Amino acid sequence: MTLTEKLLNQVEEDPQSTSLLEHRQRFVRTVYRIRIVGLLLLGLSLGAPLFDRATPLADWVFLLAVVFVWPHVAYLLSRSSPNPAAAEVRNVLIDSLLGGIAMGAIAFNIIPCVVVYLVLCINSFGLNTKLFGQSVLMVICGAAGSAVLHGFQFDPHSSLYEILFSLPVLLIYPILAGYASRNAARRLRRQTDALSAEVTRRIAAETTAQRARVAAEQANHTKSEFLAGMSHEFRTPLNAIIGFADALKAGIAGPLNDKQAGYADHISKSGGLLLELVSDLLDLSKLEAGKNNLTEVAISLPALADEVLPLVQEQALAQQLTLATEFPDNLPQLCADARLVKQMLINLLSNAVKFTPDGGRITLSARCTGEDEIAMTVEDTGIGMRAEDIPRAMRKFEQLDTDRKNEGTGLGLPLVHEMITLHGGQLKLQSEPGVGTRATLYFPASRVLAA
Repeated sequence: MTLTEKLLNQVEEDPQSTSLLEHRQRFVRTVYRIRIVGLLLLGLSLGAPLFDRATPLADWVFLLAVVFVWPHVAYLLSRSSPNPAAAEVRNVLIDSLLGGIAMGAIAFNIIPCVVVYLVLCINSFGLNTKLFGQSVLMVICGAAGSAVLHGFQFDPHSSLYEILFSLPVLLIYPILAGYASRNAARRLRRQTDALSAEVTRRIAAETTAQRARVAAEQANHTKSEFLAGMSHEFRTPLNAIIGFADALKAGIAGPLNDKQAGYADHISKSGGLLLELVSDLLDLSKLEAGKNNLTEVAISLPALADEVLPLVQEQALAQQLTLATEFPDNLPQLCADARLVKQMLINLLSNAVKFTPDGGRITLSARCTGEDEIAMTVEDTGIGMRAEDIPRAMRKFEQLDTDRKNEGTGLGLPLVHEMITLHGGQLKLQSEPGVGTRATLYFPASRVLAA
């Protein structure tokens, strides 16, 4: 579907665009009035031949039903239809069929039959030129059926009385139909112009928005590529700063007094925090730039845990935290990027250590779910957070620790989210203030290797 067709459908379906609905209803009412007047005039023309001869009661009932009942039935059919134009096409074909039946009922008198034919032609051409052929076919079918019912009676001669009754139809109906058609065409043209203007306006707005989106995406991509390419330039001087600060603290260049040692310690810690921020920022930029492609290997999760836990062991011991693992014996291997999985676990464990008070407990576990996924969980007995704060914790550079007791970049959880999404999985957080937090990584079943 093209953009124009899409916007056209939106405009037509817009609840505020009531003009289209009003136009359709106006069209139905206009045709209804024309049909009432036209069939009354036709009733005069067709009734004249019936007075000149003995006419069965069924023919009179048929004529009265066509004149006084059918216009209202046709109006209800068009009004209740979701497509009034299509319904009116069907009604015109029924008009043609009824007109053909009426020709047989008046024994095919020339003048009344010509009048009926002209009126039906005007109706069919007024709606659709292609409808004319179908209308003629329906007239023929109705006339043939009526001829069979009336025993093939033919009385082609028309009396002066019948001619006089046919003149009002010939003089009035074409003028009435032409006037109504002209007004309908004007209204339709105005409505079409308004619709075209609205579609043009929406196309312009959509084009502008699309260009803005493309520009924003290009700018974001350029930013991400720039940051992703600056890894060496950022990290090298930071590592040098941290290294020299540590060398000063160690007394390599000579002993330091207490004040100088404090300065060196601050330089080392601040440099470490800045290096952590730069590293997280570069990792995030690589993910956003699409440069962090997966290197998939078979991973034993218990073995991976043995590599990760020592990295947070020192800080955990300093806070007297208990680190525990829970892995079932039959846990299958995982097909994933080992470096990224390790980094996800380090981020989650570091958060757990950072926000768990002294003497707490942190548990790293894994299990297979009922959907054949692998779920890795880091659960702590830390300070926790409210359920409404979890979305904030997932935003970049957002930190919930308002007292700033725990320094960090605010990128740990967003990085984990990006990395698990790259694996086709998801991160889920459950937390309660004063109770602790449970962070679970769900790897899809497609990444679970058979045991």
